[in-house]
Amino acid sequence: MKTNTLAPREGEQPKVELSYKDKNGKHIGLGMDVDVPESNGTDMWNFDFRGVVDSFRDGDVIVLDGDGDYFSIEPGRLEIAD
Repeated sequence: MKTNTLAPREGEQPKVELSYKDKNGKHIGLGMDVDVPESNGTDMWNFDFRGVVDSFRDGDVIVLDGDGDYFSIEPGRLEIAD
């Protein structure tokens, strides 16, 4: 993840631009389909699956699966689906 903070003008809040990239270096955006890998043993899921990017939090990507469950995963482990 790359973070750029721009200096705010007087009376404005700082603007932060976040750029999340998948394991192939492609930009991850909201609403994109992504492939989630098999669990590494510490993950909250058991199998690989395809999900939709719902949001971003604390450097992770929040992915919604087909059952309506949300999972937080490091962007570099994801792959944007073709």
